[in-house]
Amino acid sequence: MRIGLGAIMGQWLDPAGISTERLLVRASTRDDLPAMERTWLDPEVRRYLGGPISAEMLERRRQLRPGRGMFTVTLHDATVAGFCHYGRTERRIPERK
Repeated sequence: MRIGLGAIMGQWLDPAGISTERLLVRASTRDDLPAMERTWLDPEVRRYLGGPISAEMLERRRQLRPGRGMFTVTLHDATVAGFCHYGRTERRIPERK
C-alpha cells in the first residue's frame, strides 16, 4: 500500500500546526478566505505571481474550500502573514535557456 505525502502531512500537521518562536503554520479554514482574497488582489503580491488574476479565476477561488495541503501562516497574535501549500500544480515553470 502506498501512502501519499498529503496523508502523512495531514496527520503530522493537524490540528495544532507547527509553531516557532514567531510563527504558527496551521491548516487553512474558510475563515481565512477574506485574507486570501486580499492577497490574491494585492498588486505587490501579484507582481511576483504572474500579474493580476482574471475575474473568472477570482470567482473560482472564492468558491474554494480550504483542505489538505493548504496552510495559513500567522503571527502568534493571529495576524495573517501569508499562505503556502504543497501538492501538484498545473502551472509550468519556464525552462531556462
